[in-house]
Amino acid sequence: MDREALTLEAQAIAMAAHTSGGIDIAQVERNTRSLNSAAFSSEIRVPISAVAPMALDERKIIALRAAMELAANGVVKLGIGMPEGIANVATEGKIIDLITPTTEPGVIGGVPAGGLNFGAAINTPAIVDQPSQFDFYDGGGLDIAFLGLAQANREGNLNVSKFGPKLAGAGGFVNISQSAKKVAFVGTFTAGNLEMALENGALKLLADS
Repeated sequence: MDREALTLEAQAIAMAAHTSGGIDIAQVERNTRSLNSAAFSSEIRVPISAVAPMALDERKIIALRAAMELAANGVVKLGIGMPEGIANVATEGKIIDLITPTTEPGVIGGVPAGGLNFGAAINTPAIVDQPSQFDFYDGGGLDIAFLGLAQANREGNLNVSKFGPKLAGAGGFVNISQSAKKVAFVGTFTAGNLEMALENGALKLLADS
């Protein structure tokens, strides 16, 4: 898996299947076409300018505020969704090299990707298997974790796993939120159609229904 963006639990699953009398099936590059990103698999390094700046909207404003919680030399966990923007603004602000970003699939360092590429990163110096990453998280290795949320109430209770009728699951939320030294939740706190505008350096809420 030296040309892959992530190794995840592949080795652990293959070993478990083998020792239980199962069959391991592998896709090998010389027999099948491989769709891979050389930047994600660390075969090449790309210029930081390859990371496009975010548009100035509510997501970027939230990411900029969240980035104010970063500290030099900190080990950082960026969650999926809204927290993805923190890597973008840290890169744009030329402070990404002052921290060590991580994502739960196994990336350590570099510039974490977002969207459908979440979990991978460009220019990452290390990719470990996902169980080892969670061993690190469970052992208290995170200085701060930035996590998204679906809902929050006035008492601070959070829903991170159910979006209307769709149950997405909590993922690694429990491990990460309980072991990180500091946790920051980021979101818009709106469930409807949010319309905002920037006027004279101020954020104006036009509609929230």
